[in-house]
Amino acid sequence: MVESLASNGWDLGMSGIGGQLPGAINYDAIFLSPVNLDDGTQYLFVRNNSPLLAAGTGHNSIDSRIYGDAATWRGKKVLCNTGAVLHYFLIRVLEGFDLTPADIQFIALDVATAGSAFKAGEGDIVAMTGSAGALQMLGDPDFKVVANGPWVDTGLMGCTYANKNSLPDPDKREAMKIFFKVYYKTLEYIQANFKECVDLVVDFSEEQGNAMDQPTAEYYLSIDPYYPIQEAVNMMTTKAPGKDHTIFEDKIIRVLNFFIDSGSRQQGDAEKLIGHLDPSVLREVMQEMK
Repeated sequence: MVESLASNGWDLGMSGIGGQLPGAINYDAIFLSPVNLDDGTQYLFVRNNSPLLAAGTGHNSIDSRIYGDAATWRGKKVLCNTGAVLHYFLIRVLEGFDLTPADIQFIALDVATAGSAFKAGEGDIVAMTGSAGALQMLGDPDFKVVANGPWVDTGLMGCTYANKNSLPDPDKREAMKIFFKVYYKTLEYIQANFKECVDLVVDFSEEQGNAMDQPTAEYYLSIDPYYPIQEAVNMMTTKAPGKDHTIFEDKIIRVLNFFIDSGSRQQGDAEKLIGHLDPSVLREVMQEMK
């Protein structure tokens, strides 16, 4: 998707952090709006006899709901994919105990392999996402969640961004505004007709060949809140506390710095990211929808 920006393959798109960083830094895509939180299906699981559970909660400075303390986390074998959002999520949890990845035994595995290995008895903790089996583990009494994405405020979010060559075109810009008007009316509809929309998600998933039962559809529709238009505009126009850039940019830069530290992005990318933001489209949409 992102690489096709070089050939003007599309005008307006949405993605998580995996598309946002190369889209803006490498291809000068322009952020038009934050869409939703994007950390609701990230989990750290232990077995139900884990010493982390025995240590209880209240020992993590980021969120008191996280289980364990520094002593019980130190030295544990953690199965997690590397250089991706679950890795960042894990590091955030460790920071709350004043620990680093050097204080644990980090075992790099892709998510599906990590889940299978953990169920087979490997490791002490496993990092999982909803799409890779976390939802099934949530219903299994043998496993317990010790931390999840929303608790640690990862800053991950879905975003809408435009091709830099499409935005100046007045007809395409107007079409983007129409898209946003329909989009925000849809959010209002979901809030007012939630149960009906859960059924629609089930039907849509089946049509796409990815069957989803009602409880799972309800979970996905509710776990990652979508930003109302006023909140989205505020994030793009309000400076982050003590910073020269916006709240929106600060969230992305915080995640970007993790990828720089892990070696998957380069020093100087944060400076390249600044300036790829245009709140004017959403401002006009908000005014016209009043």
